[in-house]
Amino acid sequence: MLALEKKYHGKVEFIIVDVDTEEGRYLAGQYNVNSIPAIFLTDKNKNVTYSAVGAKSQKELEQEISKIIKE
Repeated sequence: MLALEKKYHGKVEFIIVDVDTEEGRYLAGQYNVNSIPAIFLTDKNKNVTYSAVGAKSQKELEQEISKIIKE
């Protein structure tokens, strides 16, 4: 994830949530997270455009990020 943060700096905001905190548990509940890692990509209007549970390859995430950036 850090490589993607560096590559898309200024174009994409990355938020990493610690579900062991009260705030993290609240946010996980808002997105119905039952397993980690859980990945959500949103468009500029905060609509979820992609979600996945489990590890994903950098290539797969880059493809999804590219779709959002093009919008």
